[in-house]
Amino acid sequence: MRIANVMLGRGKGGLETMAVRYHEALVSKGADVVSVGRRKGWFAGQVACSTLADGFGDIGAALSLGRLLKLNEPDVVIAHGTRAYRVARSRWAGPRRKVLFVAHNARFKPEMAGADGILAVSEPVAAAARARFPGTRVELVENFGKLQFSPVRARQGRPFRIGALGRLHPNKGFDLLVEAAALMRDRGVEFILEIAGEGDERGALEAQIARHGLRDVVRLTGWTDKPEAFLAGLDLFVLSSRVEPFGLVLVEAMAAGTPIVSTDIDGPGQILRGDLGVLTPPEDPVGLAYAISGALADRVEGRKRAEAAQTVAKWRFGFEAGARRLTSVLSAFDPTARDEAA
Repeated sequence: MRIANVMLGRGKGGLETMAVRYHEALVSKGADVVSVGRRKGWFAGQVACSTLADGFGDIGAALSLGRLLKLNEPDVVIAHGTRAYRVARSRWAGPRRKVLFVAHNARFKPEMAGADGILAVSEPVAAAARARFPGTRVELVENFGKLQFSPVRARQGRPFRIGALGRLHPNKGFDLLVEAAALMRDRGVEFILEIAGEGDERGALEAQIARHGLRDVVRLTGWTDKPEAFLAGLDLFVLSSRVEPFGLVLVEAMAAGTPIVSTDIDGPGQILRGDLGVLTPPEDPVGLAYAISGALADRVEGRKRAEAAQTVAKWRFGFEAGARRLTSVLSAFDPTARDEAA
């Protein structure tokens, strides 16, 4: 089966990371993969792929992609992101091909109704896709990663080391986490909070930290090139997102053996079901502060949850499990596989 794996994003994020994982997983299972990326994009620097030049808009990208598809003749095109789908479906990309859209959230465009299939990263996204496009085949392919597992260890604490990781964006709710930190500080909880990541919200968060007098205990550390070590070194990982269709960083924290507190929204609620972490309502810094304080106080229960979460991370979200799941789903869209089965 020959597969074109298309990602036209510029930066580094969840979509781009999973496009890399798809490439690696399919290659590991013997698929003939042609990945296509943006020439100056992060994705193009991570895997062996063909690139499309920047600066020519969707029509230019579609013409360039069409030439690559004609040269390679894939059985299936996997489109990561709305632009990749739009370009792959464009009439300028040549003859109509089988295009599967990877849905990382439920913000669907009307043109997605023309997809030959939708690969949803979580159960809530899959349910939303089936409701929106009842005539389209929707398959669940949960995100997965090359997880690094660390022993679940006894947490030292005092000051407790609390961490969060992600793009500094309003959807991530780091402003709520800073508000919760102010409440905990006022209650006498001893902690250091490190938020690893970068983004447009840095200035607003720095001002908020200064306004609450938290500079000694809340730090914006920027992106880390060793996220696994960062997560494994924490006493508690906190996800404070307002919007999180999946939450790959939760899976990475589970693999690291670190106790977790998370807002109870779509992706995290599914990932942590079965008491694998502490869930708290979104948009509620008071509730978040209480959840964090409680998790820090009960280290025995936190360790039990961390051990259970690590086990689930391995069999459900590990690279090998994800690669098997992805190739199994794609085989259902492969006409040659059906012909051979017949």
